Amino acid sequence: MDVHNDLVACSDAAFDYMERLRWGPVSEGPVNGLPAMMVAGWLRSSGTLSTSWRVRARDGEWVLIRAGLVPDAGTGNVVLTFEPAPVAVIAPLAATAYGLTAREREVMGHLLADRTREQIARALFVSPYTVQDHLKSIYAKTGTSGRRGLMALLTGSECLPRMGAPIGPDGWFTAR
Repeated sequence: MDVHNDLVACSDAAFDYMERLRWGPVSEGPVNGLPAMMVAGWLRSSGTLSTSWRVRARDGEWVLIRAGLVPDAGTGNVVLTFEPAPVAVIAPLAATAYGLTAREREVMGHLLADRTREQIARALFVSPYTVQDHLKSIYAKTGTSGRRGLMALLTGSECLPRMGAPIGPDGWFTAR
């Protein structure tokens, strides 16, 4: 987008993402550029060179949107990119959704980095038994029974699209 918020160039893949994000639909006319204009305007006024957002698409998949100022003679052009959000980007959202405490989030981060209970205990300066208590709490809150179940939940339920499930106004899946 240029400094006047006109769409200068857009790939077919970007148009597809915009349609999935309800920034379209492309098939019924031009893309609704207002969200992109808002992102570009926010970035220009923020004083930062780049930023990123996690957004739930219409089909349920989490999308990572990155925005950056083009490093040229101060024209104010902004580049937006769209990509599927990886587990590491979704895990903090899932931790919030399941009501994990700050310490449980730390433990979950180490767990997702494939560290053992003993390695987590050393990193957090607690006993392995304390780590085990946090793990039990994490598994209880997420309805899983172990590391594999937690990974399956995050990748299978939160990162991959839930085909046919409606999305609520908060970006989370509504109950069926």
